[in-house]
Amino acid sequence: MKNFANLYAQNKATADDLTSLTKISDLSTANLIVDICLGAILVLRIIEALFADRFYKKTISEFIKNVNSQLKDGASFMQTSIFPGQSAELDQKQMKRYYLARRGGTTVFLPIVAASTGYLLVSMAMSMIYY
Repeated sequence: MKNFANLYAQNKATADDLTSLTKISDLSTANLIVDICLGAILVLRIIEALFADRFYKKTISEFIKNVNSQLKDGASFMQTSIFPGQSAELDQKQMKRYYLARRGGTTVFLPIVAASTGYLLVSMAMSMIYY
C-alpha cells in the first residue's frame, strides 16, 4: 500500500500496480475490519437513539419535580426584571416557567465535542489498519 501510494504521488503508478494491490489479502482484511467498525458504530447509534429520549425524559422529570418540591418547601424565585426596562411583576407560576425555560435549550459545545471525538476515534482506527 505504501509502495503504491509513493508511486501514485510520483505519477508512476500503473493500472497493473492497482490491480495487484486489490489482490492482496491484507486489503480484504482491512476492508473486513472497516466494515465491522462501521457496523459497530451503526449499532451504537441505534442504541443511543433508543435510550436517549428515555434518559432525557427522566432527567427533565426529576428536575421539574425538584423545582416543584422546592416551591412547596417555601422557596421562591427572585423577582428580577427579565428584560431591560420591564416593570411588570411576575407571579410564582410565571417565574417558574421563566426559570425552567432558562434552564432548557440546546448547547453547541457538546455536539462539537462528540463529533471531534468520533472523528479522532475513526482516524485512529483507520491509521492502525493501514500502518
